[in-house]
Amino acid sequence: MEGGKAKRIELVAEEGGKRVDTYLSERLYPNLSRSRIQQLIEKGNITLNGKNVKPSYRLKGGELIEIVIPPPPPQEILPEPIPLRILFEDEYLAVVEKPFGMLTHPVGNKRSGTLVNALLYHMSLSSIGAPLRPGIVHRLDRDTGGLLIVAKTDPAHHKLAKMIRDKEVDRRYIVLVHKEVDFEERIVDVPLVRVPHTDRVVVRKGGKEARTLLKRLKTFSGFSLLEAKLFTGRTHQIRVHCAYIGHPVVGDPLYAPRSAYSKEMVQLLKELNGQALYAYFIAFRHPFKGDYLSITSSLPIAFENLLKYIESI
Repeated sequence: MEGGKAKRIELVAEEGGKRVDTYLSERLYPNLSRSRIQQLIEKGNITLNGKNVKPSYRLKGGELIEIVIPPPPPQEILPEPIPLRILFEDEYLAVVEKPFGMLTHPVGNKRSGTLVNALLYHMSLSSIGAPLRPGIVHRLDRDTGGLLIVAKTDPAHHKLAKMIRDKEVDRRYIVLVHKEVDFEERIVDVPLVRVPHTDRVVVRKGGKEARTLLKRLKTFSGFSLLEAKLFTGRTHQIRVHCAYIGHPVVGDPLYAPRSAYSKEMVQLLKELNGQALYAYFIAFRHPFKGDYLSITSSLPIAFENLLKYIESI
């Protein structure tokens, strides 16, 4: 992240007739969004021939445009040299792996050791969501590991968030659940609502739409390995949907029975540092370059060890 100094830009309007905010958003895209330019104009940080104007001002052509971009506010969240696996990165965005047991972003008094702390050390992030959630377009539960898209610029953040809302991002998980499933493929489409003053989410009529596609990959004695594809991204969605159909996620601290594990499984889950739910695949079209990005991550060794144990019993 930049810090301390304002950035100054000078340019001459090469054409007339356009609104100044429209002209600048086209000229400076994708580094500054139109909404950000409007904010700068309204705060007096953009002048034409030394004078303040409104965002709707129509250019005549030849005006000297001076732009002062103030430095970002001091970071309340400090960068930390935490090792980070980056599977893709360019000037707009990155796809990274969040380890099991790590918070995506600071929560409450937890201000260190999160993915955001690591990201701030390794790269610049969008200011959206700052100071606690800069660059975070979507999140994973602390006990879930896997792939996340993060935004490095504000325009990228806006576009990626819209793509997720419009269901243009393909997100898939590997999930180990209790009991042997009796289906090859099943869509769970039941609404979810968060229970006030708790960490729990429940199925309830009138809640938010939640839709998950589950596919059977393999069955073991007393367990099943599934692929889960999200069509929506509600809090705890896969966990609650799996529990709802009678197949809670192995190791889930909220929705799975803790008494179901042997000493060996307890140790293996401790080594995993989370629940048996891993975001292994993400695919989307690059919001600026148009390339189709398809990124797959192999299961962590601790997850593989858990599967080997279950297959042996």
